[in-house]
Amino acid sequence: MVLDGVFVPDDQGGVRFVEARATSDLDVAEVMARIAPEVTALLRRRGLHDDNHDSDADPLALDAPALAACYAGSVTRRAALGPDAGKAILKVLLGPSQLSAAASATGTVHDS
Repeated sequence: MVLDGVFVPDDQGGVRFVEARATSDLDVAEVMARIAPEVTALLRRRGLHDDNHDSDADPLALDAPALAACYAGSVTRRAALGPDAGKAILKVLLGPSQLSAAASATGTVHDS
């Protein structure tokens, strides 16, 4: 789930939409630091926490680094791989039919 923004009161008694900024690595780290103790306690209470597990080792990053990079890119809204890795992802605000028409007009879509 991604928060696009919030509605806030305006000066005329209505509301206006304020777009949320892109999520940074620091934002994610702050949320993780805030919820980690509660999640760990819950897992312990339910008998699902392995106290002998190395919490710094990410099995996915070790076994499938490209997939782990894609997941990380998805969470941070950044390109995960290739020459644009780390760059913010462009948000397209067109529907499928509009996107198809725009791409066809520019000659960038080739139907098979």
